[in-house]
Amino acid sequence: MAIFLRRINPVIDAEKLAAAVFQPEGLVIKHNHFPYRGKYTRTIFEIITSSQATGVTEYSISELMELLSLEHTRYSYGQLKLRVLEPSLQEIYDHDDAIFVEFGPAFSGRRVNDIWFKVTMGEKARALRKKRD
Repeated sequence: MAIFLRRINPVIDAEKLAAAVFQPEGLVIKHNHFPYRGKYTRTIFEIITSSQATGVTEYSISELMELLSLEHTRYSYGQLKLRVLEPSLQEIYDHDDAIFVEFGPAFSGRRVNDIWFKVTMGEKARALRKKRD
C-alpha cells in the first residue's frame, strides 16, 4: 500500500534509504500517510480510526491476531497487551496528542475471548490524557 511520489537524489541519507523501495526503474522513496515505525502500530492505528465512528468496537482475540499477522503465535491476552497493544498505543500517543484509547478484555467465564476499544479524539482526548498522566 505504498505510494511512490518522487525519485531520490544520488546523495541518500540513512533515514531516506530505510524508507526507500528498489524498483526496476531505480530507487524510489515511498511516502506513507502513517509516520509510525512499530511493527504493529499501523494496524492498531487503522483499528482505532475504524472504531472512531462507532465509539466502542470489539474484536475477538483470533480476529485481532489475524489482523496483526500473529495467527502463528500463541499470545495470550496478557502477552498481546504487553508486547503489541501498549507499545503501539504509546507510539501513537507520542505522535498525536488528540487521540485517547481505552481497551480491555471481554470475558466469557474466566477466559478472555474479545478485546474492546473505546476511542476518543479531539479536545476531550487531550483532557482525558492529562487526567491519566
